[in-house]
Amino acid sequence: MHSKWVKTGIFEFIQLAKFDLHFSDPQMLLSAIFFWNRETRAFEFSCGFVCPTLLDIVAITGLAPIGDRFYPDLFEEEISIKETSISWDKKTYLAFITAHMG
Repeated sequence: MHSKWVKTGIFEFIQLAKFDLHFSDPQMLLSAIFFWNRETRAFEFSCGFVCPTLLDIVAITGLAPIGDRFYPDLFEEEISIKETSISWDKKTYLAFITAHMG
């Protein structure tokens, strides 16, 4: 089975199941989405722009940065703002943090 996974190029991805990467924190994900700017492809914080690099993703997941190119702009479906349950009337970083601290 191992060789089939290697041939199809998903072996490294399957290996992620062995690690507890804490990707299931909904509040953290919603907070990240709130600060993500689709035009700059970076997070906008009070200290400036922060952008994850390919090497950051490699370090976090352990996946090799090889394979087919992914074009996210080809997808037209977006997450509805109403589904996120974030109060979008908080326009500043401090107001957002104050409103959403748990």
